[in-house]
Amino acid sequence: MGRNEQLTTYVDAEVAREIERRAEAEDVSASTYIAQVLDQHIHGEAVEEQAREHRAEQRIQELVAEARDEVSEATEGLEDLVAKSGVYSIAVWELVKDEYDDPRRQHALDVGTERLREDMDALDGDIESARAQSTTSSEATDSAAAESDDRDWEFK
Repeated sequence: MGRNEQLTTYVDAEVAREIERRAEAEDVSASTYIAQVLDQHIHGEAVEEQAREHRAEQRIQELVAEARDEVSEATEGLEDLVAKSGVYSIAVWELVKDEYDDPRRQHALDVGTERLREDMDALDGDIESARAQSTTSSEATDSAAAESDDRDWEFK
């Protein structure tokens, strides 16, 4: 790539002498020396920008790894908790199954299944709206369930 553009600049006398001294030490003209210094400076900035981008990418990867570790730590006990919940549900079922006839047990299963489906459907959407919906629907469901439970269930 040849140099075909002229650029005029002004520097103080001390800087001009230093440029001349360095150009002479490298056995090039002052113009060539200045062009080389500018090329190095511009290239150095491009390299520094790439290095900054690389450091940013590394930091993002570190943050992702940290988040993954935190989620893993936070969910460590969930499998055990879910298993215990299942055991408790089965135990409760075993305790009450002989107390109610088949239609009432089937009704309880149907109601439980529907409530679970509603909760899962709410999670498919926006989490924030699911939270808001869950709060209002659980209040409505709780009051409706209380009324329904009073009407539908006969406890011995």
